[in-house]
Amino acid sequence: AKIVGNISYKSMRTLERAQTATVGGTVQTENIEPMSRIEYGKELLFKMCIILFAALVFFLVARTPLQDIVAETRVSYGKQGLIGFAVLFAMPFVAILLIASILGSIVGFTILFAYILFILLSWIATCIVIGALAMQLIFKKNDLRLETVVLGVVITTGLLFIPIIGMFAFVAVFTIVLGGVCMHLYTMFR
Repeated sequence: AKIVGNISYKSMRTLERAQTATVGGTVQTENIEPMSRIEYGKELLFKMCIILFAALVFFLVARTPLQDIVAETRVSYGKQGLIGFAVLFAMPFVAILLIASILGSIVGFTILFAYILFILLSWIATCIVIGALAMQLIFKKNDLRLETVVLGVVITTGLLFIPIIGMFAFVAVFTIVLGGVCMHLYTMFR
């Protein structure tokens, strides 16, 4: 390969170049140090504290709707999952179509804003629902308390560390909770 310009390379590994490769400019390499375990732990703890704060605020502000969402996802998780799947994939598609048309752009941006809001609320509510399911399985308690929120955030953080299965499990619960949040808002404003 013949490269005419300069190359800037940042990596933890050294630059490996074929013998036939020529670079017309300069090659700037910068080594990146891997993150230490202490730095990684601090970053993880910081992210977990942010999610915990958001979940606690959501729990304190909307305790009754969260109890309804948890109860509904326990009973009809299949229906909630299908609704969540439809919202997850259809809502941005509809929003982009409406934004592309000049007449529906305001409605499209409103739908896009609502979609982002649904995603954020469902992300936080997923932690609480996972905590409620864990409290039901472990302690046989069905009520939502602060311990439920803390347990849910800890379990969700641990679940996301499991490489493939953990992410699939989180996305499945997230989709069900997204459907539950959308159905609860639909029945509330209906």
